[in-house]
Amino acid sequence: MKNENLKPTKVLILTAVGTASLLLSAVSPAVSCGDVIRDAQVLASDILNCSSHPAITLDDNGSLDLNGYSVSCTGGDTGIGILLQGSNNILEDSAGGSLISNCSTGVSIEGDGFHHVSGISASANSTAGISFTSSYNVVESSYANNNTAIGIRILSDADHNSVFFSEANGNGAVGFRIIGESTFVSLSEANDNSGSGIFIATKANYSLLIRNTANNNGGNGILRQSGYSYDTVVVGNTAMGNSQPDLVDQQNDCDGDAIWAENIFIERNQDCIQ
Repeated sequence: MKNENLKPTKVLILTAVGTASLLLSAVSPAVSCGDVIRDAQVLASDILNCSSHPAITLDDNGSLDLNGYSVSCTGGDTGIGILLQGSNNILEDSAGGSLISNCSTGVSIEGDGFHHVSGISASANSTAGISFTSSYNVVESSYANNNTAIGIRILSDADHNSVFFSEANGNGAVGFRIIGESTFVSLSEANDNSGSGIFIATKANYSLLIRNTANNNGGNGILRQSGYSYDTVVVGNTAMGNSQPDLVDQQNDCDGDAIWAENIFIERNQDCIQ
C-alpha cells in the first residue's frame, strides 16, 4: 500500500520513464550488412561498406529508406548492392544524396515483382546500375549514371516495367538496354554513354519510349535491333549529337508495326522514322 503515498509529481516521472523504456525497447536495430529486411527500416550509417553479397536484401513487403546514406560493396565487385526479392518492396531515399556503388549490380529487382524504387543513385557498378529480372515494377526519379557497363537494364521475361523521370548517363556501355516486353520509359535521360543511349533488343515487344532524351552518345541515340519485334512505339523523344545516326531501326521499313513519330533528331537511317 506504499504506492498510495506517492506524490502526483513522482507518479508523472515514473510514468514518463516507463513510457520511454517501452519506446526504446520498440526501436528497431540499425541496418547491417547482410540483413534481410521484411519491415520498414531507415538507414542510419554514413557509409555501409559490405563484403556480404547482397549487401542488403528486401523481401516481401520490406521497405528501406536510405535517408541520404550510402551502400558500397567491398572485397571485389562480384555481388549485388541491394536485392529486392519476393514482392511489394519499397526502396527509396527521402533525404537525397545516397549512393549505391562498387558492386556488380547496384540494385537488382527480382522475385515476384511489384516493387517500387524511388530517388536512389547507383554509380560505379561494373555490370549495371539498376537491373530488372522481374515484372510489374516501377523505378522513378532515380539515377544510374557513370557505371562501368550498363546504366539500366531490363532483362528477358522482365515484363511490364516502368521507368520515369530517371537518368542513365555517362555509362561505359549503353544507357538503357531493354529486352523485356511492355517496357515503358518516359521523361528520362540516356546521354553521354559510350554505346547507344537506348537499345531496344529483339523481342522487346510493345515497348513504349515517350519524351526521353538520348544525346551525345558514342553509338546511336535510340536503336531498335534487327530481328523481329512488334508494336514498338517511339514518340516525342530528342536524340541529337550522337556519334552514329540518332535514330535507327534495323528492321526494314520499321517492320512489326513500329511507330516513330514526333521525334527530334538530326540523322536517321530510314524514312519511316519521324
